[in-house]
Amino acid sequence: MITTDVVIVGAGPVGLFQVFELGLLDLKAHVIDSMPQVGGQCTELYPDKPIYDIPAIPVCDARELVERLLQQIKPFAPHFHLGQEVTEVHRRADGRFRVRTSTGTEFDAAAVVVSEEGWILNAVDEPASSSPPPPHATTEMSTTAAANVTSVLLFI
Repeated sequence: MITTDVVIVGAGPVGLFQVFELGLLDLKAHVIDSMPQVGGQCTELYPDKPIYDIPAIPVCDARELVERLLQQIKPFAPHFHLGQEVTEVHRRADGRFRVRTSTGTEFDAAAVVVSEEGWILNAVDEPASSSPPPPHATTEMSTTAAANVTSVLLFI
């Protein structure tokens, strides 16, 4: 089992930017995506279509956007698990999450961020948990890193 601060479901631009934001908080991320490469639907469906709504970049295409995001997150050394689908998310009694993929890879994470469009899964509590899964909402994370990450399943 891989222990990490955060599991991100989806390696498209939103998931990649999450790696950056979490890295600024000194939180380590593992990124899971069903595609065999990063970039998500953006690069799969529209690799050469001009994108005009990225701050400080007048125009770029999906490939350029993903390349820039990969360059931006490089200092945070994210781990990618490509060609895998998340099949199970269980909230443990201690509030952390157990995540399992279609290849059998398992993660122990303080938080799960779902950035993959169209991905729906019921997070279930494991026995002995006294509280329901967290609501669809953000939770503030302090800059004192992983020790203070609260248990959250976040859809963005």
